[in-house]
Parts: sequence; C-alpha cells; structure tokens
Amino acid sequence: MKRLLLLFFVILLSPNSASALEVRRFKMGTHRWTIVHQPGGLTVEAVERNSQAVDVSVFGFFGAKTINGQSLLYGVDWHWMYGRQIIADHYNRWVIASYPDGTVRICSSPEVALAYGKPSFGAAGMKVPPYPDLKLMRQFWAVKGRYYFRVKMYGDRWDCLRLAKAWGFEAMVHGDGDTSLDPWAESPSIAKVYTEQTYDQIVALNQSDPFAHFLN
Repeated sequence: MKRLLLLFFVILLSPNSASALEVRRFKMGTHRWTIVHQPGGLTVEAVERNSQAVDVSVFGFFGAKTINGQSLLYGVDWHWMYGRQIIADHYNRWVIASYPDGTVRICSSPEVALAYGKPSFGAAGMKVPPYPDLKLMRQFWAVKGRYYFRVKMYGDRWDCLRLAKAWGFEAMVHGDGDTSLDPWAESPSIAKVYTEQTYDQIVALNQSDPFAHFLN
C-alpha cells in the first residue's frame, strides 16, 4: 500500500552508459523527508521492515568514534533532527534539509540552509561523490520545483550529472554509495520519507519518547 504513494521509474540509457536503477519522486509537504542518526549503525533492511516510512535509504558519510570505550559507526558531518543540531558542521559541504512547512532544499553549505530558517531535519552530503571517475553504485537526492527525488544508479560522477541534466534537476547532493547501499550494510545515518499524517504522529511520539523515530 505504501509503495503506491510513490512514483517509481526505471530508465535504461545507452548500452555503454549507466543505468538508473531507481528514481523515486516525492511531493514536498505531502511526503516529509527526515534523517535518523543512530551511533553504532542501522541497516536499511531492518528499518524498512519495522518502519511506517514509505521510503528508507542510507544518507551521509561516516566513520568510527569511540563512545564509552566502544568504537561505533558515527556520522562525521552536519546532522539535524527535530529542529536541533546533532552533529556540527565540520567540512562546509553541500547539505539536504527539510523545513517545518515540508519544503526540502539542497544547499551549498549549512550556512545557506540555515539562512532559510531552522530546519526540522538535515544532513551533509557531497557535491562531488568519492572516487568520482570510477563506475560504482551511486545514490543522490535532487530537487525540481515542489518535488524531490532519490536516485540510485550505477556510474561515475559524469553519468550522474548527465541523468540529472536530462531530468532537469535544479540541485543534487550525493550520499553514501557503493557497498554502503547494500540493504544489510550498517550505517549510522538513515533517511526516511513519511506521509504527512504519519510524520505528524512520529513527531508527537517523539515528544514523549525520543527513540520513537528510530523504531517507527
């Protein structure tokens, strides 16, 4: 049922080019973009199996951080959840942010994103993905008008740019790629998209249970 809320496309480019495996479109205000940061890591498969979200994916870049003597996967750059900063800006990278009115913006830095007001959720990505000239599994978010998109494809940086140009995207930001896109790979940063009604319920639950977002 929840999949019916999405527009799902499969695009085949020229035989010697990249293939777009997934292009998912969401309407701002109707579908709410969020990000979960969970030190230690979560898998897309587990979150998707238990969540009320209509779309679940990894986003951001991470490393290891020692917490209470234990080495855990941890986001390395700007993260916002429920209107407050969870991880500070360290690299002044491109970011994706969602706002209380449902607008999703992709900005050239956290400073630009904050100029539009305090975001509800946000995370840093990269304008140029790691290993840009290698053909790898890639994933990026893009915006066009009152819609935002998640694209998962195989190719190099230029393949991604060609697809973005063909679709007329106004801005794009890369998140994790390659092996981190395996649904069983652990990541401390998980992007989730909710319907408006479910989003309101999750926000209400979070007032009494800070971990409601991780479980729902």
